[in-house]
Formats: sequence, C-alpha cells, structure tokens
Amino acid sequence: MTTINLKRYYPYMTENVMLEVSDEIAAALSMGGRLCDSYKRQKRRNGECSLDTDPGFEADVLRQPMTPDEYIEAQETTFALYDALTQLPPTQARHEQGRDRGSRGRWPEPHLLLH
Repeated sequence: MTTINLKRYYPYMTENVMLEVSDEIAAALSMGGRLCDSYKRQKRRNGECSLDTDPGFEADVLRQPMTPDEYIEAQETTFALYDALTQLPPTQARHEQGRDRGSRGRWPEPHLLLH
C-alpha cells in the first residue's frame, strides 16, 4: 500500500488529504501525471497554441456576427439591387445574371442571400 496526497492529483482541493491506495493505483496515477507533463512540454516545445491563448486573437480569425443594424442595411441593399435588376431589359438582365452568377438559372431569392 502506498500513501498519496490527493491535493497533488486534484488541484482544486484546498487541504492536504493523505490516502492509502494499492501500488497499481499509485503507479497508474504517477504514469498519468508523467504523461500529462510530457504532453505539456511537447506543446511548449513545438509552439502549439489555441484560440484561447491571446484575447483578441479570435477577432482576427473569426468573422464577427452582424449587428441588427448591419443586417437590416444589408437586406435593404440586397432588395434595392434586385429591384434594379428587375427593371433591366430582358436581354441585359440575362447577360448580367450569367456574368455575375455564372449560371443560367433564376436569381436566388433575396432572403436566401443573407444566411
């Protein structure tokens, strides 16, 4: 039987609690601790990082969600574009549709573009 300090394995504990465990359990806990330490050293050595390491790093990587005002403005702009396209002569509308969309189908519905 081996005596271990639970505070070593559970850092949130505020006091030292000594517990007797079998040799197999002590060996497994010791091996797990060594593997965790080895993994931390490997991450530090290889320069791995996560998105949580630097505040503000996410803003450079992720697209921020649209505010309600931006959403309404984008929707109004889209509807104005579609209104202008519907007033084009049919030949010019087909030309613009094929050039901008790369397809021969109909223009997609405006509410589908904002999702």
